[in-house]
Amino acid sequence: MNKQSNYLKLLLILLPLPALAYDEQASLEQYPTKDIVVYFKQAQQKGLTGIAQKSKSVYARLAAPGEIIKTIIKGVGTEVISSPAEEGDWVVENICPATGNEQYLVEKAKFHQYYHDPVTVSSKPNYLRFIPTGKMMNYFIVPETESAFTFINSWGKKQLLRAGDIVIQPVSQPQSFYHVPKQSFFCTYNILVTAHKSSNNFASN
Repeated sequence: MNKQSNYLKLLLILLPLPALAYDEQASLEQYPTKDIVVYFKQAQQKGLTGIAQKSKSVYARLAAPGEIIKTIIKGVGTEVISSPAEEGDWVVENICPATGNEQYLVEKAKFHQYYHDPVTVSSKPNYLRFIPTGKMMNYFIVPETESAFTFINSWGKKQLLRAGDIVIQPVSQPQSFYHVPKQSFFCTYNILVTAHKSSNNFASN
């Protein structure tokens, strides 16, 4: 009985260790970081960028102040962990079963720039349905030959870019960059000008 009791105690101690040892943001430190401004400019100079609009509707709700949102992509894992929400921020949920309908936090000011007035829905309690304003976005597809790397997005968060993922730059905000996983991009954006794919990793920064 004593042996069993000791075993159970040891098991309870060890079980949380993987969760404690795994920190999504800390795990990004194993990847090289690139200057996304330089990286994207090189892509533009080589004619590898295209233009797209986010036009597919989304669900959204007001975030609770202090709420932290994990953006989790089905089959991939955690993409980013938000800063604590402030009053008036929104939790947006893409309507994209291929990605698991991932959620992310959008600041109050940015949200009202990118989405029209809401439409009520009865099928998803506490959420409203919003249609994007359809702002023009430059986009670039990370080459398949590119090793994974990180960059600092417009919210000051480090994000991981993998081969095939998408870098977005709003046309009206050329210093703003963020990452959209490839499954989510093709599920939620309409392509107006197709980006050409690079056959090699063209940037060394």
